[in-house]
Formats: sequence, C-alpha cells, structure tokens
Amino acid sequence: MTFTADRATTITFSGGAFTRRPLGPLRLRGEGRAKADGDFGVTERTGQRTATHLDFGPGIYDVTITPAPAGLTLAGTLQGPLR
Repeated sequence: MTFTADRATTITFSGGAFTRRPLGPLRLRGEGRAKADGDFGVTERTGQRTATHLDFGPGIYDVTITPAPAGLTLAGTLQGPLR
C-alpha cells in the first residue's frame, strides 16, 4: 500500500500495530503534533533533562529516527511547545 502524506496526514500505532521499513535512518520533517514514549535525554535552552513521555506541538519539527543496538535513537529540532 502506498499513499501521499500532506499536512493533514496523521499516523498512530497502538494495540500491537506496526509498520515495516528497511533498516536505516528515517527523517521526519513537517508541522503539527507528535507524541513519543521511551527514555529520552532532552536538551533545551535552559539545560538538559530526562523524560519518559514527550508531547510536542503544534509546531515545526525535523526529527531523524535511527536504529540503535538498544532500540531507536531520536534526534531532532522541535520549534514549538514541548510537554
């Protein structure tokens, strides 16, 4: 199945649903909202902190998700509110 994503496109996985793609970095750029659960190191203008849940947006984001030995690494720039 293929589709074209635009500003109105959303994707949510729950209840064991998943998507498959070849191993390698995945870059996500756009505008909107994003949520993530895990163990995160967050760097902000005021310093660094850790978090287990991120709720971002609305705003502009540029995030790269890279496979790592212990799971996935998320690195990016978020321009908007982060809770």
